[in-house]
Amino acid sequence: MIITCIVISAFILLSACSATITQTENTLKPTDINVDVAIPENIQSNQMRSLQVRLTQNNQPISDAEDVQLKIWRANQEQESKRYTATLKGDKSNSSLIASKIDHQGDSDGIYESNVIFQEDGIYYVQAYVKAHGVDLLPTKRIIVGSLSEEEQQGLEKERDQQGNQAQHEHSHHH
Repeated sequence: MIITCIVISAFILLSACSATITQTENTLKPTDINVDVAIPENIQSNQMRSLQVRLTQNNQPISDAEDVQLKIWRANQEQESKRYTATLKGDKSNSSLIASKIDHQGDSDGIYESNVIFQEDGIYYVQAYVKAHGVDLLPTKRIIVGSLSEEEQQGLEKERDQQGNQAQHEHSHHH
């Protein structure tokens, strides 16, 4: 009877371990999902612009993402961020101006879009929140809207210098 209990306990423990491993493997496979946030050049304040997120998995478009949103905030003002829902390009429920110009309504190429108006010139961050195929991804891009103030320009240059020094330090193995 003791041996039976030990065998059953071992079987249950092994089952739990293999389930955990499988679950971990599934959550560690987001690398085959690619999120490309496309930002138009020369964005001006107070103009509506379409921001696009292209989703692919193994170079195939993903047109069945559970959720795609854009979180946008001005530099140093993340607490005042705004969220925008991005809809599949060509989706008839999308009321964007661009959707009406699309020739092939069903041909989205995995592109989700949202129309955004930036109220002021400056440095902004756009974070795409993507939930697709059981994976959550949050890539962030910095964008420049209109003209930068002297202070913002100096901040960008300082940041670039720090990144350059850090990259140079990482590649230097001797002192």
